[in-house]
Amino acid sequence: AENEPGRSRAPHCLEKRILIDQFDVGDEHVLAYEVFEPDARWTVFYAFQVIRGPLAVRTIQVESDPVSREQGIVALFGIEYPDDRHFTTRAAFRRLPTYAELRPLARELVRQSARDAPVAEPVPLSTTQP
Repeated sequence: AENEPGRSRAPHCLEKRILIDQFDVGDEHVLAYEVFEPDARWTVFYAFQVIRGPLAVRTIQVESDPVSREQGIVALFGIEYPDDRHFTTRAAFRRLPTYAELRPLARELVRQSARDAPVAEPVPLSTTQP
């Protein structure tokens, strides 16, 4: 299904993933996924699906793309909204961090991005639970 946790409608869909963690940031709940066998071109290593109430409102991803790799950037944080908007953050890495290194950064991005949440209608959680 198109709106499952960890899945995106973008070209870098997350096909094989496992739920590795859950945590709360303010009034939002976060499901953390590690992605296996990511797409070779548009890679997503980790996805942090942000849930507010009954709705999945955004996904923060540790991702990679061909242009970034050409510049020596192995991974960076991106934020994807249900209305297909995608933003790349300034958090970039020349080596893939461990999950333990990424978790506090992801928590902070969840907190910061809550202020910038879209007005567009979010995806209902009932269609995103595993």
